[in-house]
Amino acid sequence: FKFWEDPSDEFRDGEGTLLPLWRFSDHRARRKQVTALCWNPTYHDLFAVGYGSYEFLKQGMGLINVFTLKNTQYPEYTFSTDSGVMCLDFHPQHPALLAVGCYDGTVRVFDVRRKEN
Repeated sequence: FKFWEDPSDEFRDGEGTLLPLWRFSDHRARRKQVTALCWNPTYHDLFAVGYGSYEFLKQGMGLINVFTLKNTQYPEYTFSTDSGVMCLDFHPQHPALLAVGCYDGTVRVFDVRRKEN
């Protein structure tokens, strides 16, 4: 995205226009909502996104993508779950461990150093 001068900025009291810096997407996450997001406490450029559904009567498979700011085109790691993701967080002392809570009540721990489930 490029910067541009917005002539309407002069009519906004102290407000300007926000431009997106990056777009993080994955074709497997289409038609899914982002239900959780967390930053890694050690690797500050790494964050995890959990996907599921806000329609609790229509739950399907869940997805977890781990992105880095160094590569905004594709996720570094991808994991799938049998149920939608409700929450997730990295371990504070072991930054490669990602705990995930799913809609069906299961709790899973992923090691992001291993690229498979």
